[in-house]
Amino acid sequence: MNRTEAPALQPIEKIKFISPVVKTFGVHSELLWMKEVNDETVRLELHFNAGSIQGECLVAGAVNALLLSGTKEKSTTQIHNELAQLGAFVDTDATTEAAVIAVYCLREHLDAVLEILIDAVENVAFPQQELEDLIRDRKQSFLVNSQKVGMAAKRLFTGEFFSNDKRYGRVIQLEDYDTLTVKKLKEFHRQFYLKGLKRIVCVANTEESLLMKWTDRLAIWSDQNATSFISEIKNTPVDLYEEREDAMQTAIRIGMPMFNKKAEDYTGMYVLQTILGDYFGSRLMSNLREDKGYTYGAGTAVVETYKTGYLIIGTEVKKEAQADAILQIKHEINRLREELVGEEELQLVKNYILGQLLKNADGSNALTDLFLAVHIYGMTLDFYNEFIEKVRSISAEELLRLAQECLRLENMTMIRVG
Repeated sequence: MNRTEAPALQPIEKIKFISPVVKTFGVHSELLWMKEVNDETVRLELHFNAGSIQGECLVAGAVNALLLSGTKEKSTTQIHNELAQLGAFVDTDATTEAAVIAVYCLREHLDAVLEILIDAVENVAFPQQELEDLIRDRKQSFLVNSQKVGMAAKRLFTGEFFSNDKRYGRVIQLEDYDTLTVKKLKEFHRQFYLKGLKRIVCVANTEESLLMKWTDRLAIWSDQNATSFISEIKNTPVDLYEEREDAMQTAIRIGMPMFNKKAEDYTGMYVLQTILGDYFGSRLMSNLREDKGYTYGAGTAVVETYKTGYLIIGTEVKKEAQADAILQIKHEINRLREELVGEEELQLVKNYILGQLLKNADGSNALTDLFLAVHIYGMTLDFYNEFIEKVRSISAEELLRLAQECLRLENMTMIRVG
């Protein structure tokens, strides 16, 4: 082997994926089990339809944060100490549409860890003192974050962009924290956790009998709610500027309705937004950072929801540059609408996208995440090899058509704070 010469590039044509075992249980719930794991580790997640669109403002997040806050028999310290003695780590998270409890441990301790975890979640008492501590901490974080232009822009953007659905467009106010009560948390927990388990995800080379024991045990938590999700975003196309004299930077958030993986044009749009702003050599980075020196970073992302999606552009620039930064963003969007992408740039972006996909398919946990990302839309892992084929074959002419149809300035919500 001559190590002075770089190895030849090999085109990515197809990835051999491994699918988890899928079993149904309860009313509307399922187990996804990835058993091809070569070590003793376990990742187990409980997915609930308990996102922030459910219930009153702030309740979903408070419940999720306090799931291990203590029962009538055990304090939160006792619960965490018992889990720690078994080498287990528990993490919880609540997004707009879902909530997750994740536990990581060794295979030999899985049964004992689940005994502790399920008891703690099922019998959580939401002690008043724990709730008061949470409210105090989150109020403080709210006050601190409210001084940041990025957070202020996010809040303003959320209210304007999701103007047709108040659940998604909620903008939290400081006084909302004072409306949280133990009674509200218990009711939400009863309705959306004890009757809202949508999915169990297990990545572990463990015994099937053990998993069946716990799916049978958790069948009573199975999802019984008729959850509705936003199916169309009707944003407010505005250009709003909120001036803050003491701010050193201006945060910019621009968004427009889009679609998720189920749409025919998803792959092309993914390539297009990558060219615009989703890698370090993107046009927005080259313009706003490398050429103008306005910012440390600028980017785009396609955000997917269960039934739709949207494109968002974000950056923070020098205060005196905010007006021109908007002009430059519009300029780069118009370039994509008016000019064909050059062959060299297009090939670079294609290689980048396919390389990222290959990296994201490395290992059992990564493969499980890829499976989940399509399974929630009723799709299979065939999506990714079709995605590879579409990325490799897409033309500059097709991208020009997509840009003209989808990247329309008149449909954009533009927010500036700073």
